[in-house]
Amino acid sequence: MTTEALKRKSYLLLLLPALATVTVLILIPILAVVILSLTNFSMIAPQANRFVGIGNYLKMLQDSRFFNSIRVSLLISAGTVSLQILIGLSLAMLLHHESKALKWTRGIFLLPMSIPPIAVAIVWKLLFTPTVPGINYLLSLIGIPGPAWFDRPATALFTVIVAYTWKWIPFVMIILLAAIESLPTDPFESAVIDGARGWQIFTRITVPMIRPTLLFVATYRIIESLKMFSLVYVMTSGGPGISTEPMNYYAFTTTFAYNQMGYGATLVFAILLIIVLIVLFMTRVVKVNVRSS
Repeated sequence: MTTEALKRKSYLLLLLPALATVTVLILIPILAVVILSLTNFSMIAPQANRFVGIGNYLKMLQDSRFFNSIRVSLLISAGTVSLQILIGLSLAMLLHHESKALKWTRGIFLLPMSIPPIAVAIVWKLLFTPTVPGINYLLSLIGIPGPAWFDRPATALFTVIVAYTWKWIPFVMIILLAAIESLPTDPFESAVIDGARGWQIFTRITVPMIRPTLLFVATYRIIESLKMFSLVYVMTSGGPGISTEPMNYYAFTTTFAYNQMGYGATLVFAILLIIVLIVLFMTRVVKVNVRSS
């Protein structure tokens, strides 16, 4: 056996543990979901289970509730990711320019990220509940009557966006802060010498230089926001009606509340494909911007 063949064999042996892990933990579950999606499987009447082929997928294409869940997921994703990047970048710039006496405050900003999602959902639900001294009480201090937040689609969706944004701002902030502090100082010193100030330096030097990091953070947070479940489950349960029901929550309800496991598997596989397409698109955007920067 030649040296090249031995090397190739060694590489394959080293890859085997990773390939086995991927197969067991990823490929087999996905295959099981695909097979289940081709049936009308139900735990209530297992004797009536049968193969339906693409019937579930045709049903999904005519399911207005599924398309509503996609719309809700995209609204939540757009709202939370935009706010996380805007506030996270602002805090990163603030902490980057802070005095040494205030370095300890960085730890405080990281606290929301360390709190379990269920606890975050409970706290924010209480804060938005009109009968509890929270958001509405603070609004009343400045003469603004607070609404019944969970009774209207727009305000209920707003509560979910606020809670999810609050929890993950620290993650965005710490990544962007690391990117900003790793930038070379020469461009900034040259800009100051040329007469540039504050906002000009930020928009023309800082943002373009951290653009790959911004795109990476946006991609990651979009993926995570599309997987949101616990906050919606605790805060709104998808209501009022189905106005705050994202894709994951609809798949969960279909599978376990309505006991349509075959159709639920179809929804799960469709969600996976949607997320994969978004990831591929965002990855391509990141690569193009990295090459051009």
